Amino acid sequence: MARLYMNIDINSYVCPFLNTVLEQENVYPEMLWPFVDIYRSTQVTDVLFDIFCQLSATPSSCIGTLGGLCRWGTENGIEDSFLNMHRCYQLIYERWQIDPFQVWIDRCRENGQNPWISVRMNDCHPFALLKHEKIDSFLKKALANGWTLGDDYGYFGKCFDYSVKEVRDLMLSYIREQLSRYDVYGIELDFMRECQCFRYLTADMKACTEIMNQFMRDVKQIVSDCEKIHGHPIRILVRVMRDYEHTTFYGFDPACWAREKLVDIINPTPRWTGGDSGIPVAEWKALLPGVEVAAGIETAVNYAPDRGMGYATAEIVRGLAAGYLAAGSDGVYFFNYFVNSDAPYRTFDQHMLSAHPYIRNMEVLSGCADLESIYKRGVRFAVIPQAGEGFAKYPPMWQPLPAKLGKEAQSFAITTGPIPKSKRAMLIVGIEGLDAPDADVRVNGKSCTKWEKINLAYIPGIGMQTGNYVSGETRCYGCVVDADDLGALTQEIEIKTGHENAVLTWLELAAV
Repeated sequence: MARLYMNIDINSYVCPFLNTVLEQENVYPEMLWPFVDIYRSTQVTDVLFDIFCQLSATPSSCIGTLGGLCRWGTENGIEDSFLNMHRCYQLIYERWQIDPFQVWIDRCRENGQNPWISVRMNDCHPFALLKHEKIDSFLKKALANGWTLGDDYGYFGKCFDYSVKEVRDLMLSYIREQLSRYDVYGIELDFMRECQCFRYLTADMKACTEIMNQFMRDVKQIVSDCEKIHGHPIRILVRVMRDYEHTTFYGFDPACWAREKLVDIINPTPRWTGGDSGIPVAEWKALLPGVEVAAGIETAVNYAPDRGMGYATAEIVRGLAAGYLAAGSDGVYFFNYFVNSDAPYRTFDQHMLSAHPYIRNMEVLSGCADLESIYKRGVRFAVIPQAGEGFAKYPPMWQPLPAKLGKEAQSFAITTGPIPKSKRAMLIVGIEGLDAPDADVRVNGKSCTKWEKINLAYIPGIGMQTGNYVSGETRCYGCVVDADDLGALTQEIEIKTGHENAVLTWLELAAV
């Protein structure tokens, strides 16, 4: 089985859990165990705890903390809802003298799972804009001194500029402090919150890349020092952009890190709104000999923005995982797939549970570490393009869809690995401006002729699904494909038509 990594972010599920525990009359460390015990029945091998996003969830002498934010928040006019959510970080440490992360790290080891700490290297969520004089926020100093990217970078303008020594020194000090404090299996440097660490619109990016390479050397030295403290190796995982070109564009040089043995695991991943079925795992493996690759899966598809963000169903997630594993990924990495367990402190309404991502998340975390587990249930191999994220500038993005169709055949490759012959396979296409029966569609050279209308909200053999991946203008059709013809690593689909205004907006192979 492959390694299965799961990142638990700093607040979304940690805070609701801790706040519920803190409703009890007395609080003991054992009461925090359910938060990680819920993963004992899954295939999760590695649990990564996010402890930092411009403010620290843990005590720190380097930078401001979420506990300190809540202590001074009432004087800063911060919204009560925000304070109420994060006050757990003040109470758990100050009132009960319990370090929840230490409790969870120890419990993960008891459960046979590897505990990590994860540091968001350049997060810029809105709460980081708080500038009250009593809140010890490095951001205040950075804003005053021009150490952030600035207005030209839009939402990301409050990101730190890593060409500034003071910024790098702060992050290195924090990493040393926290890695000295916590005896963990590894540390994650999460550069997907955010990857924009330099003023790439105007900066000398060659020089910036060398600055980042030296930063990684400094991190490696800190890790080596802390290995001596804790008496065992500590692994380094770095979360980067989905492909090598995009990663190097923003000033990162994973090939250098591999040559100098500065990193153990690379996690190429979408940033947020896209599932991105095209992460080039084989290319990453070839470029980084000796480094493990764990392809990342985000929680959303967001294929049809006019219909709002669509969460990836378990079937689509299994398709992404199967494709990555078939391409040689050493592991599968999940971001925003954490599960909250308030039990035994709260009783859930069963209807709420069934509608909550909890159900999907537990399903995928329990069955995505190997192809045998994946194929025990339905699988959807959907072509999901790279999503734009509002960056000030992008290199060319991987966006095979939407595709204008015409007399020349358009070819699409879907990496699946050999689909078991016991599965019933169906090609599903979504087309605007044309009915599928009027197009010439072939799978691995064989024509698809017997089409039926398909509603993506209900896939035959699978059942109810999230249906907002396509716009209302898209007509979807399915054609059964002989699984005997799907034994290759990659399935080739060709589509052509004599109609000039037809656009392919959805494409998938479903195996049930």
